[in-house]
Amino acid sequence: MPAGDLFASGGAMGRAMAGLDWASTTLGPVERWSPTLRTLVGLCLTSQAPTMVVWGPEHIQLYNDALAQMIGPKHPGALGRPYAETFAEIWDDLQGPLLRKVYEDGESVYVEDSPVFFHRRVPNEEMFWTFSWSPVRDDEGQIAGAFHPAADVTGRVVLERRLRLLRDLASSAGQATTVQDCLERAALVLSAAPEDVPFCAFYVPEIGHEAGVPTAAHLAAACGIRMPAAVLPVEVDLVPSSFSRWPLTAAAETGEAQVVDDLDLSGVEFDGAAWPETPSAAVVLPIARPDRPAPAALLVAGVSPRRAVDAEHLDFLRLLAGQLATALSTARLFENQHRVALTLQRSMLPQSGGVFGLDVAARYLPGSTEVEVGGDWYDVINLPAGRTAVVIGDVMGRGVRAAAVMGQLRAAVRAYSQMDLSPERVLDLLDRLVEEMSTGATVGQIVTCIYAVYDSAEQSLVLANAGHPPAVRLSADGDVTSMDGPVGPPLGVGVHDYQSETLPFADGDGLLLYTDGLVEARGESLDRGLDRLLHAVGQVNDGDLERVADAALTARASQRRTDDIAVLAVRVPTSSDDRVRGHLVELRGVPRAARVARRAVDRMLTAWGLPEPFVKSAVLVAAELVTNAVTHTPGPRQLRLRLLPDRVVVEVTDADERPPRRLSADVGAEGGRGLTIVSALASDWGVRPLGSGKVVWAELAVDLP
Repeated sequence: MPAGDLFASGGAMGRAMAGLDWASTTLGPVERWSPTLRTLVGLCLTSQAPTMVVWGPEHIQLYNDALAQMIGPKHPGALGRPYAETFAEIWDDLQGPLLRKVYEDGESVYVEDSPVFFHRRVPNEEMFWTFSWSPVRDDEGQIAGAFHPAADVTGRVVLERRLRLLRDLASSAGQATTVQDCLERAALVLSAAPEDVPFCAFYVPEIGHEAGVPTAAHLAAACGIRMPAAVLPVEVDLVPSSFSRWPLTAAAETGEAQVVDDLDLSGVEFDGAAWPETPSAAVVLPIARPDRPAPAALLVAGVSPRRAVDAEHLDFLRLLAGQLATALSTARLFENQHRVALTLQRSMLPQSGGVFGLDVAARYLPGSTEVEVGGDWYDVINLPAGRTAVVIGDVMGRGVRAAAVMGQLRAAVRAYSQMDLSPERVLDLLDRLVEEMSTGATVGQIVTCIYAVYDSAEQSLVLANAGHPPAVRLSADGDVTSMDGPVGPPLGVGVHDYQSETLPFADGDGLLLYTDGLVEARGESLDRGLDRLLHAVGQVNDGDLERVADAALTARASQRRTDDIAVLAVRVPTSSDDRVRGHLVELRGVPRAARVARRAVDRMLTAWGLPEPFVKSAVLVAAELVTNAVTHTPGPRQLRLRLLPDRVVVEVTDADERPPRRLSADVGAEGGRGLTIVSALASDWGVRPLGSGKVVWAELAVDLP
């Protein structure tokens, strides 16, 4: 067959072969080619699939138009040249061993989706080929060459890899409930895909005074670069006049991807790099929703040094940014709603400060990052006459109803506490209130609660428990014990049977209250959780309440929490003033008790350095309270005088349980003015029932020097 006929139907490669001086190659003139080689070349040139024939011991290459496109700039230099010379990058590790096997053993080889790296559009471009080598024998039956059909499957393999990456990204980032968590999750997923994203950085814009206009951005998360701050600025101005090596401003303003193809990252250390070459290009994209004017974030995505920045690559990055935009939108929604819910929850908890007679430390942890609020609450309430109420409660369930019940109970406790009721009586009233709130409801509401009152004068604590986990006593000597006093039924059951216990509560003594989320865990007994709490708190019970509260939180079960946790710790300061406990005067059976009271008050307040006009008013108030007890009860028992930071408290104890009544006395009447005088001189007064009798108290405000 004449040479012209052999190459006539071979298209551009046929013309190239016809014009090549084959005599200068080891194959020799075309006229001398064996019939087998001629046949193979003819098949190769007419095939629509990328095909190559190598012939002779030097593996001289002959190929068609389709394969010429596959090898890019290797053509036309590869034609008529040895394979090992043209494809030196893949000869030693890939094609050389395969061809030796074909030539020496006479076996065909088939390779599917094999990574292939040689200089095509970029140095060592990452490609994937499916190909085979089949031995070809000459007229004498010796293996003289190989037939090499091939297919470039890079698009399919890379697409599948990127789809897996996008799937993993959606799965991880889609679970985030904050913007920061979403971006950190995204960076973690991308760190496992260095072939497609050798490094990345996420910037979150900060909106300026003009609505919707980002003025700056901060680095929120990054991956791939060992020391991101050395390459990626932590803060970036987004005003148009600012300059940055990363075109974040242009991406934010235009909403379009910005390509940086002249990066100099020499000397930068990369984590988990897929290739030894350093990336020299990156793409900056806005992560934005079409209905929002400003991007939610900006993505800096490094480009693999072994891949070109082509339309396919940009489409992939846009898909990635779009997926993140959806995840960020969901995360921001959760974040905003959770912030509102948590603000609502915390608004129902007491603010620190302003508590008399006790040091306080508190902690609150929501049970999850979801929007629903819980029903845990605590409070510390200043009571009249220098006493303090401490309460913690837990409304069963979650959501708006639980939060609403919690808010009503907290308000009710504050109201009942100002009535000077005993702890067991307060729980009884709360029980009736919960019953009333449950009327008509499909499911009754159940609430647990502890209410306690600290009396700084008596140095005592009176506590009542309605089905709540036991309080923990923090003794001044460092002991930590669970309180095993009487426990009544939860509120809402309707039993109305609550009892209180009284225990000494002197300088340095403390109390730890908590909700059941701290000690309860699925598959674990309550005693196990309580033992864990006692051990954790016992390690730090040295007087620092903040450490105690923090240690209590470490006692919670390690498994994922679903219940809220509230912790409240109180302690009597060790440096309490003796005047707070006050001066006690026994009046039982004392003739002329009012005179004794006047003299005692005058002497003590003068010794405390109070001004004379104030002393006279306090003397008159004390005399009227004692006179009232003498007139209307079996007689006064005690007079207590106390100096608090901003007031003086006068207390008179008697044996009559009936509360005094303020009478309307006529101008000419000789009696009935006692409580009227007390009301005029005192800033507040009231009655506190005792087991047998009562305490009538009055407070007089004073500015201490």
